[in-house]
Amino acid sequence: MVNAEALQLERRGKLQPDRQAYLDVVQGKTSRLFQWALCAGARLGGLDREAEAHLARAGACLGMAFQLVDDILDLLGDPTETGKDLFTDLKEGKLTWPLILATEQDAVFLEQVRTVADGDGSSVALVEHVKATGALDATIAFARAQGQEARGALAALP
Repeated sequence: MVNAEALQLERRGKLQPDRQAYLDVVQGKTSRLFQWALCAGARLGGLDREAEAHLARAGACLGMAFQLVDDILDLLGDPTETGKDLFTDLKEGKLTWPLILATEQDAVFLEQVRTVADGDGSSVALVEHVKATGALDATIAFARAQGQEARGALAALP
């Protein structure tokens, strides 16, 4: 987790789209935390290594799904319900999965992202552009696939 946090801090503010760096951070932090929690429960519950492996996989997938949904809420969430202001990640210099996907579809879009990150520009226009590229739908699909994979891992348990 420390290595993933260091990677995230190293990349903060650079706003360089990089799928693998994003995945390395999420897998090293959020996914690893969920994985640890489920594995700890397995060990405390006296489950065998096979069951622990299934729970580890489920935790990793749930952590990824959690982060992807958090990324969507960073763009679309209601702050009164989430307790988090919109564009918090972007203002902290972090590119989320939907923004990475959108910039892959439209390289010029990265300048709009940087403008919003700096506190200028229209966040509404940014969200509309992300929607138009299909990046939000792709992020939702990725999160659902991770949830489905977690369910499959859990289905293998007694």
